[in-house]
Amino acid sequence: PVVRAERNRQSAAASRERKKHHIAELERRVSMLSAENAQLQVEQLQTLRSRIQKEKQLLEENKRLKKKIVIQDMKIEKLSKKLNDAGIDDDAEHLKRPSTWAGSDWGKKKS
Repeated sequence: PVVRAERNRQSAAASRERKKHHIAELERRVSMLSAENAQLQVEQLQTLRSRIQKEKQLLEENKRLKKKIVIQDMKIEKLSKKLNDAGIDDDAEHLKRPSTWAGSDWGKKKS
């Protein structure tokens, strides 16, 4: 009975030691994963800010290009009117830009 009790104490001590090492390993992994998670959150935030900045630039460029199209359309309209006033409207019809970019007859003279 004394030998058995001693083996039980040794087994319990070994079990406590294994449990202590296991907990220490889990705490190390939690710490490592928490640091990795924080780094990934920082990178994600930086990526998001960069994307927002790029989208703002694209929106500004889009607005600028739309203004440019309006100005060009006004110039075309003005030139078309001048041609029409000069009696050259039949030959100028092909210069008008179609109302949609899908127009396959862009720049082609109409028969």
